[in-house]
Amino acid sequence: AGEEIREASVGLPHARWLMGQLLLLTALVHILAILVVRKIRASREAKAAKGAKRPLCDNPEGFAISDFSARAVVGRGTFGTVLLAHQRGDPAREYALKCMDLESQDLNRRCDVITSEINALAQCSHSCIARYIGAFQDSSTVYIITDLIGGGDLFNAIREIGVLERQHVHFYAGSITLALEHLHGKGIMYRDLKPENILLDGQGRAKLVDFGTCKQAMRSNTIVGTAEYTAPEAIRGRGYTCDVDWWALGVMMHEF
Repeated sequence: AGEEIREASVGLPHARWLMGQLLLLTALVHILAILVVRKIRASREAKAAKGAKRPLCDNPEGFAISDFSARAVVGRGTFGTVLLAHQRGDPAREYALKCMDLESQDLNRRCDVITSEINALAQCSHSCIARYIGAFQDSSTVYIITDLIGGGDLFNAIREIGVLERQHVHFYAGSITLALEHLHGKGIMYRDLKPENILLDGQGRAKLVDFGTCKQAMRSNTIVGTAEYTAPEAIRGRGYTCDVDWWALGVMMHEF
């Protein structure tokens, strides 16, 4: 019995020392984790500051937000809000002013999206695509100016009308086809074709809008867009071409 007591008394200090080492190691790991998180946060803030200073568009016209007066919000999207606006001194001329906030946790991605949209719009000049007028930015926001298309979107038109007549299906499908051919001819994939992105003017003519998911390429691996209109090859993640736009048009024609 005496030997057992002696062994226990010898083992107790060792156990205490081991526990102390474990507590010390836990504290060191905790401190290291805090330092890593701070470093990551500082890196993100540095990238954000760099991105905020990055010029995202040319502004040869010298537009500024003080030149415009907003009347109403006409649309909201993932990356921005669209305002009905007019230039001060010319209230009869109305524009769509898309405002995209630069204060984002993923600023670099947002800047890439904004740049892609502006570049795509600036290259396009087609009667079935919203007319690009210009873009400008300040310290916190990028603004894209296009003609105002005030007839609502094709999604709501289909809901109100119901099944479209054959001549209307031909007209809208033909208009969208012409818009896509124009984009593809410029080497641009649209990648988010759906009725909500087709606006109608006062005469019922279709205009393609919202170029935030466009890509200047004829092949990509990035999955973007709206699930219901996404082509199988994009879902499989093996890469896809501009054919995904034609798949989406086929889905839309089925809805017509």
